[in-house]
Amino acid sequence: MRSGLETLESTEGQPFGADPPAGETETVLKHARKKKKPTMLTKVEMSNFVADNEIREAAGLKIIKTKRQWPYAPPASRVPSEEPTRKGVRKEKKPTVLRKKILKAREHNEPTCSTNNNTSFSSTPLDESVIELLKKLRKQRDAIHEENPIRARTMRTFVCGLHESLKHIKADNVKCIVLARNIDAEITSAISLFHSLREECLSRGIPIVHASTKRLLSRALEKFPYTNVVALLHFQGFEELYRDMIQLWKCSDSHIHYHKDQTSLFA
Repeated sequence: MRSGLETLESTEGQPFGADPPAGETETVLKHARKKKKPTMLTKVEMSNFVADNEIREAAGLKIIKTKRQWPYAPPASRVPSEEPTRKGVRKEKKPTVLRKKILKAREHNEPTCSTNNNTSFSSTPLDESVIELLKKLRKQRDAIHEENPIRARTMRTFVCGLHESLKHIKADNVKCIVLARNIDAEITSAISLFHSLREECLSRGIPIVHASTKRLLSRALEKFPYTNVVALLHFQGFEELYRDMIQLWKCSDSHIHYHKDQTSLFA
């Protein structure tokens, strides 16, 4: 058998481009290729995958005495542990000193807004007229806002809240104030903005109408969650409704409450 060098020397004498003999090309390719390592091929028998003895018996295979657990076989059912399971109500923690004080304070003190919520108010003609006027003012505002939002902002028909109402009263823009009959106690108690609002209204001759509830006022104006104070700035197109409301207010207890701090009703 020729070596690799001998084959190269034998080809030197041949002209360039001539094909070497067939036997010599095979020897060159054999030396050029690397030999692969022999791999061990395991025989796969069908008998290793059949676990059912009935199928094995029908196929003529050996019956297995002990069942093997194959990867595709369903998992064995768990045996319930002998340890007792902990069931029942979760044990409550003992309240701390701070929590005891908080619970005690809650028992003795009521929430700030709960004093007037339980009392039921029957609707009066004054309440109905106030709600009707507020609904129409709200619809008018919405219509103007759809046409021109900037104009709706400058020409406001009403404002809600104690701070906004007092600000517009001092600017001489308010014609009337509507207060809910179940107004929050924290607004009227102690020294607050409510007293300064009332003094400003008395000095400027602005009527304070106690009518309806804060829930109904918020529904009429589509405000969330509650409305205690509403300041009416102007009622263009609804002057008759406003006059009827003032007439009903003068015949109600709200008018007497408005003048209770004065020495005479004609003052």
